[in-house]
Amino acid sequence: MPSSHLPRFHVRRPASRFKLAALVLALLSLFAFDVVGILAHGGDTSKIHACVKVGGASKGNIRIVGANDTCASNESALDWNIQGVQGPPGLSGIEVVTASFTAPAGSLGFSATATCPTGKLATGGGILSDTAGLDIEVITSSPLLSAGLPVAWIGRADNGSNADVGFTVTAICATVAP
Repeated sequence: MPSSHLPRFHVRRPASRFKLAALVLALLSLFAFDVVGILAHGGDTSKIHACVKVGGASKGNIRIVGANDTCASNESALDWNIQGVQGPPGLSGIEVVTASFTAPAGSLGFSATATCPTGKLATGGGILSDTAGLDIEVITSSPLLSAGLPVAWIGRADNGSNADVGFTVTAICATVAP
């Protein structure tokens, strides 16, 4: 029988290269999506990790999560540093300075000033009587300003009693960074 009369069989190829490439690409993209979901925060323990709701009634709600946790599909990953940048220096060299005075019986407006050492500013203060229960009245307890800066604390009192009364004015002084 001549070859032209033989039955023809069509050999079917398993899958075209295009279909195989598309299948591999689809599987890789699913795997990559899962990896991104798993590593949404990257496992970085030097940051604080959170998930923020992006829609719905609870939009904007934040929940803190672990470094390897994932956010839900309706959440967005948010990270921030545990430690921020160095801020300006605060107070240093805190020192308590006192000044005392005695207000004679029946006197008005006796005062004392607790002055901070040069370079330090008064950050607080007050006045205290050494005697309780007498007719005494604190008139002033406030910072004393020089060129707009609190350099001392002043205390002034009236003594309406018939006994001498001692008072102590206290200034809390410190070096204050500019």
